[in-house]
Amino acid sequence: MSIIEYLHKRVAIPNPLGGSLYLYLCNITHISSLDGKLYINSITDKPIYINIQIGELYSQFPQPFFDNCHEAHIVNVNFVIGHIPGDGGTLKVKDNSEAGYIDIPVSRTNKNSTKTAIEADTLNLVTLRDEIEKKTAAANKEAQPKKKKSE
Repeated sequence: MSIIEYLHKRVAIPNPLGGSLYLYLCNITHISSLDGKLYINSITDKPIYINIQIGELYSQFPQPFFDNCHEAHIVNVNFVIGHIPGDGGTLKVKDNSEAGYIDIPVSRTNKNSTKTAIEADTLNLVTLRDEIEKKTAAANKEAQPKKKKSE
């Protein structure tokens, strides 16, 4: 998924009152499961609470933007503002709380993949520009007519 798709893509979340809620991926900071409820946290809205298993929604949150850092948590790596080392560690994720962030645990088994996801810097515009320029150059090269050999 490209950065442009990420910024414009919405996901359909089952609405507790019926129907669906549509949320922009780029606004979702983290998703947590607690006591059988799923809490979807956004930078722009209040948390949404629904009765669904976290695994049922994980496929709607694409990598490299989202990482399943723990069996009960999915984080948007673009909102990770810090990491505290430990057994698996703890992520500091930006949110709407008074502190401005929330601590989310990282499981030992997901420690390395989470670190890789965070270090990927998915919103790095310089990297994005370079990728677009490479694709454009390759497309232009393929589009040029081939020269015929003269006899």
